[in-house]
Amino acid sequence: MIKKIISINNYNKFILFNHSQTNWDCSLKKATVIYAPNGSGKTSLSLMFKSLCDNSSLHAKASFQASAPTEIRLLGDDNKQFIYMNNKWNRNHSCIEIFNSFYLEDNIYSISIHDNLNELNIFELTCADEALQLKSQMCQIKRELSLLKPKIRNRKMKLRQNKMEIKNDKTLKKLLLQREQLNGHFKQLGETRISLINSRIDSYIQNINRYLATFSDDLKIIDQKIVYISQSNELRFIYGLKINNHEIHFSDRQAEAPSLKYYLSEGDKNALALSFFLAKIDIVPNPKDYIVVVDDPFTSFDTHRKQTTITQLTRIANKVGQIIILTHDLHFANDFCNAYNGECLTLQIQRRNASNTLVIQDIKNDLLTGLSKDINTLHQYIYSGEQDTLYLREVVRCIRPCIEGIFRLKYFNLVKDNQWLGDFISMIRDSDISSPLYRLKDYLPEIEELNEYSKIYHHSNPNYLDVLINPTELSIHVRSTINLLYVL
Repeated sequence: MIKKIISINNYNKFILFNHSQTNWDCSLKKATVIYAPNGSGKTSLSLMFKSLCDNSSLHAKASFQASAPTEIRLLGDDNKQFIYMNNKWNRNHSCIEIFNSFYLEDNIYSISIHDNLNELNIFELTCADEALQLKSQMCQIKRELSLLKPKIRNRKMKLRQNKMEIKNDKTLKKLLLQREQLNGHFKQLGETRISLINSRIDSYIQNINRYLATFSDDLKIIDQKIVYISQSNELRFIYGLKINNHEIHFSDRQAEAPSLKYYLSEGDKNALALSFFLAKIDIVPNPKDYIVVVDDPFTSFDTHRKQTTITQLTRIANKVGQIIILTHDLHFANDFCNAYNGECLTLQIQRRNASNTLVIQDIKNDLLTGLSKDINTLHQYIYSGEQDTLYLREVVRCIRPCIEGIFRLKYFNLVKDNQWLGDFISMIRDSDISSPLYRLKDYLPEIEELNEYSKIYHHSNPNYLDVLINPTELSIHVRSTINLLYVL
């Protein structure tokens, strides 16, 4: 788990970020949601976490305005810092899984997994014991080959120095034969490993199809094959799909058949990549050790698929050590926080003093509109004691709309759209005992006082911006307004 983002300097749009630039102590929670419009630096944050995992350079993301190199400091749950300096980290966090636009692009038409003989890859988790044994043998052969290489080189060098014929040297022939046999054995073990994975991958495919079924009833993986790409030292998972009852087998994809990109919608592509990602998280060992970073997971998703995404992410959040969600959709952020059964930290990327920064965000308040937002503004002012002039002017603006709004809701059959607070006061004053408004006569003095007070700051007064606001007087009238709303 990453406990704290201590500082981000000269990285993309984060020129100078630390705790002094924000209203937050920079501590992350088990579940953290970061909101920002597109183009604000969300993906840069996801790439920062990817770099922390694989030590890839962030040089390409250095800020154009930077006068110094990129420097990042994060605090781990062991209370030791992760420091990025001189284009590398002082240490890595190997258990981080990232879903972002790059994962989407890399895993639509095939899944590529970097292959390291010293550890199990995701495809080998279903056959761990056998795969470890094969890899151990392959590592031993590689060690023997590395020892053999200088022997062959030195023997050739010695023969050339003594002007002896190379092709007839018995010692060199023996060394070359040994190398050939080792390479042959290494290749045979590799083929056995690939066959083993292909024979055990069914459970992984079933899991992918289970997720696909939650997103769409017309997408299903029907066959698959894993191949080893020696040039890039990676395993590639190639699959066939059933789309709208039309089958495209992986063998068809290798022939002169139409590409999957002509069959898949953008939503289908996203559903496939997200299903691959979720199925992968399900089979990682010790999920509590993992940090999952998800950057805008629902491109081109309809309402059903968005809700399904929320359901799956809340399940993942409860399973792994930490989840960090980056999104441009405020409603999605709010829905995830409501669905998650633990404490969820909500942040926003903001631009301050020529640098991006992360600040605490009150999503629920930001989603309020109209009357609800105005009432909340009055309520928050009572507790905040904020003295900023612009804020005070916004508070005083809310008084009239709140009274008018509640009046319209409660007495919807008595008022017209073109009637306002002054008209409502006249209606109350003229009402008789048979009218629902008659009981409000007892509150008429308070309503009239609030009307006169708020009229001074109303936009109908041409000089309203020049009128100074007394905070003490405003507090009295705000409390009076809130009390009135209860009895209207």
